[in-house]
Amino acid sequence: MQLPDRIDAVCKLMQDMGFEASTQLEQSSELPVVNACNCVYHDLAQQHHELCQFDKALLATLSGCDVELIECLAKGGCACRFRFKATTASVP
Repeated sequence: MQLPDRIDAVCKLMQDMGFEASTQLEQSSELPVVNACNCVYHDLAQQHHELCQFDKALLATLSGCDVELIECLAKGGCACRFRFKATTASVP
């Protein structure tokens, strides 16, 4: 499975978990960014930011990429936005 397809699959899994998630291509990146306009554990994440790190780790494991959280609802952002970065290990 190609890397963009894996990211789409990760987005679909997030939707299945209750996130209103979608992918978007940015000019500055060759890989899609995942945007979630809700957080399924927003109230808890506001007090425990380590939940956001859990999301990053889960998305990195599922995609095989490095993941950067570039915006976060729990920290006052308008969405949770995850940028994926290919690593040598993630290239098929």
